[in-house]
Amino acid sequence: METIKRPIQNLLPDYIKYKKSLGYKYDNISHFYKIEKILAKYNIYSIDEINQEILKYPDLKKYKNELNELIKFYNIINNIPKPTKLQCRTITPSKYIPFIIKEPLFYEICNFVDKTSQYEKGNEQYIYPVLYRLLYSTGIRINEAINLKRSDIESSTNVIKIQNSKNNKSRCIVVSDSMNAILKKYLEVANPKKYLFEMNKNKVGYSTLSNHLKKICHSLNVKITFHDFRHSMATITFQKMLADGYNEKEILYYLHIYLGHSSINETEYYFYFNNIIKDNFGGSK
Repeated sequence: METIKRPIQNLLPDYIKYKKSLGYKYDNISHFYKIEKILAKYNIYSIDEINQEILKYPDLKKYKNELNELIKFYNIINNIPKPTKLQCRTITPSKYIPFIIKEPLFYEICNFVDKTSQYEKGNEQYIYPVLYRLLYSTGIRINEAINLKRSDIESSTNVIKIQNSKNNKSRCIVVSDSMNAILKKYLEVANPKKYLFEMNKNKVGYSTLSNHLKKICHSLNVKITFHDFRHSMATITFQKMLADGYNEKEILYYLHIYLGHSSINETEYYFYFNNIIKDNFGGSK
């Protein structure tokens, strides 16, 4: 059958849709058809047959990265387990239960920060309004935000480069037009020299930011952590992508790359809490 003989072509629409959701243009896909011709030459007619042994063929070796990404995507959407020790891990209840920051509360936080920041000294008046919006809209880790450099912000393409983060991994994330506009304006008025968030010519310290978050919690009578912003972004994105027609496997694959997780298991652990929070998702704080 034609569907069996064209494994990549059949997978391509969903794969390109996923890649574009990450911010890749993917306008030229001619290399996929070249890969498929090579696979046919070796009588390989299904994704299941594509494995590391195939890479011994010189004409396939140059497509190694693309093939690996296709295989990962195929395995996720077809629920094929990855043969690693991590797959055997049992998710056990944690003492930490994330506080999902719903939009009404987030707007309340923003209003509080916007009003009080005008009384801060130096760059602090510019940093706080941008920092909390960045954490909530992108889900980046607080240490990733602290270590961002001005050169990591690519306003022309709505891209932020996260360099050497947890487990020494780097990645690029795409930000919304509204967040990109906020960052662009911030760069103009704050004019940081090296790091995105600078105080006294040095990158802002974690203790300074932690103390500011404590003030917010005290004033608004809530208990939230910086990691709650990350969980909130993941949960809200999960809900919105489900509503847009994506299936859970596609969403997990997207989020595990966007959030910089080392494996799908780590992302699945985030959604271990989904049954706990789903009944309380949305509405007021």
